[in-house]
Amino acid sequence: MTAEVKKGYLFAILAYVTWGFVPLFWHLLQGISPYLILCHRIAWSMAFYVLVTFFLRRKTVIQTFSSMSQKSKLYLLAGAILVSTNWLVYVYGVTTDQITETSLGYFLNPLFNVLLGKTLLDEKLSPLKWVAVGIATIGVLILTLGADHWPWIALVLAFTFGLYGFMRKSAKVVAIEGSLVETTFLLPGALLFLFSPWSQELSGYPWGDGLQWLWLLIGGVLPAFPLWWFSEAANRIPLSTLGFFQYIAPIIQFILAVLVFHEHVSTIKWVSFGIIWMALIVFCSDIVLAERRKRRLVVKVSTIQ
Repeated sequence: MTAEVKKGYLFAILAYVTWGFVPLFWHLLQGISPYLILCHRIAWSMAFYVLVTFFLRRKTVIQTFSSMSQKSKLYLLAGAILVSTNWLVYVYGVTTDQITETSLGYFLNPLFNVLLGKTLLDEKLSPLKWVAVGIATIGVLILTLGADHWPWIALVLAFTFGLYGFMRKSAKVVAIEGSLVETTFLLPGALLFLFSPWSQELSGYPWGDGLQWLWLLIGGVLPAFPLWWFSEAANRIPLSTLGFFQYIAPIIQFILAVLVFHEHVSTIKWVSFGIIWMALIVFCSDIVLAERRKRRLVVKVSTIQ
């Protein structure tokens, strides 16, 4: 395992653990319009990325745009649309006490990532990984078919974030600069909404009331970190592998939904989640075995030489 791949694994773990605990924060914003939360998130994320690029002495927005290919710009524009849709639906799900369904969406997403990695990027999967995908697919199908309503939140989350990962990987740009460009695409619409009559009807005035603006500011900066780490991971490890790391976040969210927010979980959901966790164990076991085989091969080659 190369140093860059190890960094990719570390960034993936940091991103998904943080995303797993994010519902604890978003739940504090119940009663605030998801549209308002999204626009604040875009505005404050932009301020955060500008500061980061300044202190790290990275390229400015104008410099990044001028040095970027047209294809990369289109990938980032598509990624911006996808991730903003994902944010909006996710915040709606959390603030309306549907955390179990949001966790289902992120359980579905790795399967979608594996499909994208195989069909669009020609990433190879070992037989054991295919077994893991098959087991997880069974669990997800049972969970989806056993739901008491069509899980549109879960499906939208899986579809938008899966495609977002593909767009970021295809753009082939530095993580922080790519996030800055994405946020730049979204900023005009966000500011237009924040200073529009619709925003004032929702919050009284554009930047909230009392401590509300501070919570919204934190809500804009906090998610910027895992998105940055996710982009770093996507540039270092295969999309199919990155997809299975995402199981960390929905497992944490599911535990929070049950133990903290006391959402009802039916027997069919417990069975389905158990099958999905089994798939994760199989997939991780394959990664460990593959690393052991590589080390043995390196030792044999060095011994022969």
